[in-house]
Amino acid sequence: MEDLVGKSGFYVYSFDHEQKKISLSEVEKVWRTGEKEVWRLRFGWYGGQRKDKWLEDEILATPEHLIMLFNGSYKPLKALKKGESLKAFNTSYSTHGYRQIGLGTGKTVAEHRYLLEFALGRELEKEEVAHHVDHNHLNNNFDNLIAEHYRAHAPNHRKIEWQKKTAEERARFAELNRQRMTKEKAQILSRKFWDNLSEEQLAVYREIKRGGILNQSNEVREYRRRRAREWFSQLPKDEQERRREVFRQQTSERFQNLSERECEEWNVRFQLESSPRFKLQIDEESVRRALIETNGKIGATCEKLQIDWRTLDRRLKMYGITREEIKERYVDNHKVISVEPTRIVVPVYDMKVKNTYNFVANGIVVHNSGATPGEAVSWGKVDPDRLPDAVVCYVDSTIALPIITAYALARHAPREPKRLYERRGEFMELLMAEYRKSKRR
Repeated sequence: MEDLVGKSGFYVYSFDHEQKKISLSEVEKVWRTGEKEVWRLRFGWYGGQRKDKWLEDEILATPEHLIMLFNGSYKPLKALKKGESLKAFNTSYSTHGYRQIGLGTGKTVAEHRYLLEFALGRELEKEEVAHHVDHNHLNNNFDNLIAEHYRAHAPNHRKIEWQKKTAEERARFAELNRQRMTKEKAQILSRKFWDNLSEEQLAVYREIKRGGILNQSNEVREYRRRRAREWFSQLPKDEQERRREVFRQQTSERFQNLSERECEEWNVRFQLESSPRFKLQIDEESVRRALIETNGKIGATCEKLQIDWRTLDRRLKMYGITREEIKERYVDNHKVISVEPTRIVVPVYDMKVKNTYNFVANGIVVHNSGATPGEAVSWGKVDPDRLPDAVVCYVDSTIALPIITAYALARHAPREPKRLYERRGEFMELLMAEYRKSKRR
């Protein structure tokens, strides 16, 4: 944030309480608040296309800095406990290398497309794509994105790729295309490719192929299944029987190695799948994919799979998916691992964000935080024109008390404490009166 000091008018990701999702908000100002001790907050979450990778990250902030929890409320960093859920902003990269972002609605979206639609103030048409002007697919700045017709977009990319090739590469490419690939040559090249793959390369390749299968449309999936059946039917009868026998043998060996509990689960699954009412197309992969796309919401998952909650509950038990796993893995939140002081004093900064009064930092949402009256102004809770004699405070239990306390301690000389308990009703009426006048209710 040091490079942003004094700047304004740019946009950051923040959580919009009205829309209940991550959105873009304009930054009004960025400034340095001084030098303070920072604490370290470590958190982790499940990521990846299949939500099967445990990832960890950390953030350094002042101990009083407010961190947004999963339910939208705030809590000081130093008060966070291990296992608490934080409001998350998830990012990932598609199999083609484009950055994907999660807005808290479940399914991720392509960042370059989302930013372009925000800049244009409209959704892209069906035939439009978001084009990177400098052809760097990781440069998602507003001035580097334009809407382009897909028929012009694809040839443009092919032309650029061709221009990047050397004369020798072009000649080799042309020669390869002139030669027809025979079946024998294809088999040799395929075997050479697979034999030279290392374990790490094979794991990466599998992940790419798995991601492509997970993201394929229903039409493509049905087409591949139909082609597989056609291919199998064209095999000689003895080859078909040999493959069936290998499959039966592998299944038998796998079943013999199962424990009693696993055998019982398989029997229950077999009985259910034998029922004429059983929907074979709703397999474990489709259930997990629906949970990912709906952010672990049971109702939305039922809607997506077009089944009722009882059927989904039976499928969850069948595939061994517990409610705890759904909460831990498929709901977009980050879990607190540890909170600890660092005893490191460094320059700290803050920014004021319009409307939402929060911003995303290191994948979690934090408040426009502060402990002094000057910083309280950045929260939008203290009227700077009425300092040092008045505080405009709204009914917000997460920040009202610290602002009033900080203001009183910083602006007024020490004096004898007064018994104000008997006047609590009067003070509450004053707060409610200010709240009713507020436009932020």
